[in-house]
Amino acid sequence: MDIPNIVTLSRYAGALIFVAACAAGAGAPWSTLVLILLIAVYTTDIVDGELARRRPDRPPTVGQVLDSATDSYTFILVFIALFVAGAIPLITLVVVVAGRALFDLIRFVGFALDHVYAAPIPLSKAKGFVYTCMSCLLYAVHAVPAFAGLDRPAVTASANLLVVASTVLAAAAFLQRHRTYVRSIVSGPARAVVKG
Repeated sequence: MDIPNIVTLSRYAGALIFVAACAAGAGAPWSTLVLILLIAVYTTDIVDGELARRRPDRPPTVGQVLDSATDSYTFILVFIALFVAGAIPLITLVVVVAGRALFDLIRFVGFALDHVYAAPIPLSKAKGFVYTCMSCLLYAVHAVPAFAGLDRPAVTASANLLVVASTVLAAAAFLQRHRTYVRSIVSGPARAVVKG
């Protein structure tokens, strides 16, 4: 296990602590620390990539797959925690989980069929940025007293809309880019029936 992968895996622990804090209803004294923890968790995603790029001798596939899986796990846990805390509606949670499941399924099929990592596209990266910023904002508006002056309903509605819209746009573009794998998923069961 190398340092970039250790940094990647640290997101697992950070996301779990965030979930525990949201489930416990972290009050005012802790809410700022919890927000800082969430920002630190997301920062590890930048740090692990930088560390990995500085080691050209390192095979990229394991790190790419691990990073993608950790991103899914982190985003899903963070948005579950936000839902439990009452910061997002169920529809936002469902869209985030479905979107991450779709991205992971396509990547799994690509890797299984061609041993190729179905790389993210620019809209996927933009979606990750939206998830990061909006989840921090949603938590801050919901739990951190310093943000109490913001118009909570307007900020919450706008942030949720951005999360859902970015997920839908990124999923559509990702499906288009990796349509070969989508066709394999769709036609796979039909071939199995014909062969059987």
